[in-house]
Amino acid sequence: MDVYTKYFRRLLQGNAAQVFPGSSRNSDSSGSYPLLVAEVQKITQDPQQAQRIAESIDTPEGDLFRDFDLSTFMEHFKLDPLAKTTLALACKGASKPDLRTKGEFALGSLKVLLLTSRSRCDSVKQLPKLPDVCRKRRHPNIVPRVYC
Repeated sequence: MDVYTKYFRRLLQGNAAQVFPGSSRNSDSSGSYPLLVAEVQKITQDPQQAQRIAESIDTPEGDLFRDFDLSTFMEHFKLDPLAKTTLALACKGASKPDLRTKGEFALGSLKVLLLTSRSRCDSVKQLPKLPDVCRKRRHPNIVPRVYC
C-alpha cells in the first residue's frame, strides 16, 4: 500500500466530523485539518492528485469509506468545476462499484455546469470588436451576434 494512501485516509478519518457534518466520529484536535485542505486543493495544480485521492478513498475498510459521500466531500472543499470533474473522473476508475457510480453521477451533474461556464464571457470588454467592413454593411434591423 502506498504511503500517501495511508496518510490521506488518516487525515480524512481524523477530520470526518468537519467534512461530513452528520458523521458520528469525533474531530481530531491535532490541527491536521489545514493539511487535509491543502492536500485537496492541490487538485487544481496537479491532476495526479485527484487520482491519489481517489485511490485513497477506494477502500472498503472503515465506516467512512464504505459509503463515501463524494458530492459532500467536493462541496465541503468548495472545489471549482474543473477540480470536481478531475476528481469525479478519477473516481470513475475505482474498484468499488458505488464509488464508480458516484463519480459518474458527479460527472453528469457537472457536465452542464462546465459547458455553461466555458461558453460565458467574463465581461463585455472581452467581446471582439467588429471589423469596419461589418459595421458598414450591417442591415439596420439585424443585430450581429458575437460569440465568446
